[in-house]
Amino acid sequence: MKAQTMKAANRAIIQEWRHKMLGGIKCAKDINHGLCEVWADWVCARLPGAGKEINYDGIHVAVRYQGRLYDAECHGGVDTWEELERKAA
Repeated sequence: MKAQTMKAANRAIIQEWRHKMLGGIKCAKDINHGLCEVWADWVCARLPGAGKEINYDGIHVAVRYQGRLYDAECHGGVDTWEELERKAA
């Protein structure tokens, strides 16, 4: 359910926002660069027990679910913000 919900979030946001933002939204990396909170809201509304979490510098929003962090590019989850940032690099 978790992975399906997160993949569905990517598809829905790309579909809805692809023409609304300058340059368009085409992939998960695009979502994480401007729509991460929209993605987190979408997932949290559909995945019971999931909550939004903002990183220490206030720039990125991810989902905390069953103790792990997830975002549009990381559906496997990680334990810390540092790991999430390394996955995005």
